[in-house]
Amino acid sequence: MQKWYVIQTKARNEQQVCSALENKGVEVYLPLVKVHRVNPRARPVVPFFPGYLFVRVDIDEIGKSALNWVPGVLRLLEFGGVPAVVPDLVIEHIQQRIPQVERSGDLGLGPFKPGDPVRITSGPFRDLEAIFDKALSGKGRVQVLVEFLGRIVKGEVTLDALEKLERRQR
Repeated sequence: MQKWYVIQTKARNEQQVCSALENKGVEVYLPLVKVHRVNPRARPVVPFFPGYLFVRVDIDEIGKSALNWVPGVLRLLEFGGVPAVVPDLVIEHIQQRIPQVERSGDLGLGPFKPGDPVRITSGPFRDLEAIFDKALSGKGRVQVLVEFLGRIVKGEVTLDALEKLERRQR
């Protein structure tokens, strides 16, 4: 019986793995989103889950090694040695959500937009106020600008370590 599974790929190898698996006749779903980049040479379409894609296969028929040995694949995602099954409803939800994310421009940055005043809530910069600058990766890291010793310094924190400040609070 065919089910959806998760493949973890090497960095920036999602498209290569997707093509290789499709050439083997495997049904692949690589959620992609259009992003607005300042740099015209930057990719305008990026994976929604960097480093991951979904495959629909009968794992008993194809075997785990047929997926794990594709160039660019790190591993078939497993828990306790058992491949992680993704319910069809989850895949359908992602497929429906991608156009909404593209329209809103919210790529997981929550309420933050460049220039927003924020407070760092955890880590070594806890309680410092900063300016949200940009997302750095799909791993939840962002860049903020902090005034430090009379200079503006770039710092990296996790997205969940920020809270938005109202403009009047600064």
